[in-house]
Amino acid sequence: GVASPKYYSRYDAYFVSLNICGNSSFSGKKVVFKAWDASTGVIYPSLTSSVTIKFQANALKGSMSEPLLLESNKMQEQVLSLKSGWNWISLNVKPSNDSINAVFGGITNKANILKSKTNFSESDGNAFTGKLKKVGVGSMYKIKMNEKEEYAVEGTAVNASKSAVTIKSGWNWIGFNSTATMSLNEAFADLNPENGDMVKSQTDFAYYEGYEWVGTLTAMTPGKGYMYHSVSSESRTFKYPAKSTSLKSLISKKATKETEYKPVDESAYSGNMTIVAIVKDGVTVIEDAQVGIFDAKGKCRAAAATDENSMAFLTVMGENSGDSLKIKVIYNGEEYLLDQKLTYVDDAALGTLQNPYIIELRPVDAVSEIANDQLLIYPTLVDNSLNLKSQSIKVLSYSISDVLGRVLLSEQVGEQEVSINVSSLPQGLYQIMVETTNGVEIRKFTKK
Repeated sequence: GVASPKYYSRYDAYFVSLNICGNSSFSGKKVVFKAWDASTGVIYPSLTSSVTIKFQANALKGSMSEPLLLESNKMQEQVLSLKSGWNWISLNVKPSNDSINAVFGGITNKANILKSKTNFSESDGNAFTGKLKKVGVGSMYKIKMNEKEEYAVEGTAVNASKSAVTIKSGWNWIGFNSTATMSLNEAFADLNPENGDMVKSQTDFAYYEGYEWVGTLTAMTPGKGYMYHSVSSESRTFKYPAKSTSLKSLISKKATKETEYKPVDESAYSGNMTIVAIVKDGVTVIEDAQVGIFDAKGKCRAAAATDENSMAFLTVMGENSGDSLKIKVIYNGEEYLLDQKLTYVDDAALGTLQNPYIIELRPVDAVSEIANDQLLIYPTLVDNSLNLKSQSIKVLSYSISDVLGRVLLSEQVGEQEVSINVSSLPQGLYQIMVETTNGVEIRKFTKK
């Protein structure tokens, strides 16, 4: 039976009226009560009853004047939604027995292997055996399933705001021990991330830049596992908030542009590599491109459309370092199979926000000369000088801004040829807006 509390003004209290269904075979068996807190998503697997209840057909237990009292205890239930194939998971309850077979013994007949960052154990159908002996809160694990399963793990509640997580230099396999979905800014507020730090899930990733996280991963989700790459040489310790304070944090993934390429399901592979890319046609950074990464068998390992900053964030699925990959691009309704090659390497990170990986649609020498009334802005990979040139129109003014929209350089001019000194700009991707006698041109360029 299932029921929700209902308020009765006469008693100024909430009561639950619960019908429990059963047949003769249930007679005399103990009734176990569970509760789900809709405000937090927490499941309490075994409530304490003021009176032991055994099933009895047509019986009535409790009354409005003397109701049965149900109380929760410290035990909570975490349900892991496991796909067939690979899953990145973490715990937010602390099992009373943390041995791998005590926690995951109920799925040894459906699981194949369970990995931590340093050890693993395999299932023979009856038990896990290997060097991974225990599991706990704060770490990520990768589990490969032979079939899907909704698996419940019971344990005591974890106070996320009091449970420290340590981040070391380089890659870390971290768990998310909160029960509330929250934004990356909220989740890592206590860590004080550094520019260049990266966090990734099984399907998405984000870089920390300036004061915010940028990428396709926008929130941390209970039960999921993550990898965090720290650029700091020092170890750092932080705590997740116990709950989210922003309604916007409840959005687990921001809307992204659809592409015609459809990647394989992430559960087919145990790992991934990431790419922050821009697409160039000759010297021009192009917008509204679709990028697909394919293996030798024609499977799409990743797909993304360029965003408002002409950048594509690609999470490339894989398992065996060394796989050869091909790049396809759809632009202006035409598909290009590029000669440019890639090699899959587990946890490789190609390109950054400041120095993106360049995908060449066509090399510079394959792009025709500009018409007389067009403006040439070159090079797109700049050392010290960015040049503006036209055969007929004049440059009236220009402004250069970073990926956050901050204007860093601007000038009023009135020439057909302009050389801009950008040596003072840090490495990264920038946008230049040029006002000419023929209108406004907006382009992207990268400062080396």
